[in-house]
Amino acid sequence: MATKLCAMKIFNNHNTAEWNIDNETASIQEPYNIHQVLYSNELGLLVVLISEERLRYINLYSKQGRLIKNIQEPEHMTLNCIGSHIKHDVAVLVKTYEQGWVDWWYSINPISGQLESIGEGR
Repeated sequence: MATKLCAMKIFNNHNTAEWNIDNETASIQEPYNIHQVLYSNELGLLVVLISEERLRYINLYSKQGRLIKNIQEPEHMTLNCIGSHIKHDVAVLVKTYEQGWVDWWYSINPISGQLESIGEGR
């Protein structure tokens, strides 16, 4: 049976998000600003992009709102946004410096908590 995402909301305080998946409502509260929340059918997890002053990080949550993994911003990279990619339903667009700033797409490995390169962002 396919997972059904019914609703998702980031509240005005920007540190609380709520969703309804498969008729179950859950929410999370973060100490810092939640920028984006996307549900990945591929991973079976919610991908949450959060910013803490000048740093950004990604938290992976179960449908019930349990923290599964925290992924810190890699050195020499800036987490720009999360979105869909032709190879993955949710991927991370990262700005990296290699002889100039370049946008690059990364997939998320939920077991290792690592970002894995999947191609240049255009």
